[in-house]
Amino acid sequence: CPVLSGQETHMSSPVEPYSVVKLDNLPDEIILEIFSNLQIPGLISCREVSKRIRRIADDETLWQKINLSNKMVPKRFLEGLLATNCKYLSLNHVLIGDPKSEAEKLNLKGNSQLKYLDLSWCKSTVEDIEVILASCHNLEKLSLARLVLTPNMISSICTQNSETLTLLNLSYCCTSLDLEAVTRILSECINLKEINFTTPIVLFH
Repeated sequence: CPVLSGQETHMSSPVEPYSVVKLDNLPDEIILEIFSNLQIPGLISCREVSKRIRRIADDETLWQKINLSNKMVPKRFLEGLLATNCKYLSLNHVLIGDPKSEAEKLNLKGNSQLKYLDLSWCKSTVEDIEVILASCHNLEKLSLARLVLTPNMISSICTQNSETLTLLNLSYCCTSLDLEAVTRILSECINLKEINFTTPIVLFH
C-alpha cells in the first residue's frame, strides 16, 4: 500500500445535487429535442401536461412516420395516436384491441391527419376498420390487403379521399369486391394512379 505523508488529507467535497428543471421552463427547441428521443406512448402522455407542451408534442416532425407493424395496439392508444398530427401510419399485421375486451369500441373524435395508411392483414372488427377509414379525408396511399371490404369502407374511400388518393392496394380483397364497387372507385378517385388487386377479380358471374 502506498505510504501517506504526514500532510493532512482532505476528503473531496460532496457532489452538488442536481437541480430540478421544470419542463415548462425550457425553450421550445430543447423540449422538441427531448421529445424526439421518446417512444410513442411517452409522447402521448406528454400531450396531457399542458397546452404548450401539447403544442410542442404535436410538432409535425415527431409524427411523420409511425410503424406499429406486428404489435398489439390498445384501442385507447390508437385513439390518442389518431388525435395527433400523424401523417404516416402502418398497422400492418396489427391486432387492434385486447381480445378479452370484445365490448370495447373504437371512438375517434374528429378527423385524422393521415396521408398514408396501411391496414393490410390487420386483425380487428369490421366496425373499427370502418371507424378508422371514416376519420380519413386526405389519404394519398391506402393499403387494405386481405381485409373484407364493406360499403361503408368503399364510401369512405370514394367520398372523402377521392381527390387525394393516388395509390390503393386491395390485394386479396376480391371476394368482397363487386363490379359496382370497382367502377365507383375507378370513376370517383380521379387522381388514382395505381390500384392493386394481385389476384384476378371476377367482375361477371
